[in-house]
Amino acid sequence: MSHEELWELLVSHQGEPFYTVKGLPFQYTVRGGELFVDRRSKSITKATVQKAYDRILESPEEITGPKKLNAFGAPYIWAIFQKFGIVGGGKTKQSEGDRGCAVSHMQENGSND
Repeated sequence: MSHEELWELLVSHQGEPFYTVKGLPFQYTVRGGELFVDRRSKSITKATVQKAYDRILESPEEITGPKKLNAFGAPYIWAIFQKFGIVGGGKTKQSEGDRGCAVSHMQENGSND
């Protein structure tokens, strides 16, 4: 999936419930090139999300949790990537029904790489 496809996916799922690894619920909105998480006072930039995505693509076996992303807002980026099926399991309190919705959305658009 390209950076633009990833950002379009983020835009299309804003306002949905997500859960951090610790089970904290959050939602986000996208304005321009920034992602605003309702649990934070600062935004996460598009460039930060793209760098985290690139890290995962470069070393998927080494990126095993949010701290490994080494990025601002990592717990939220990780939770979003997890729901979209970009990163694997890990123990969260996120429901499988939520995750399945996003994964099927990616498959409908042919974005499974």
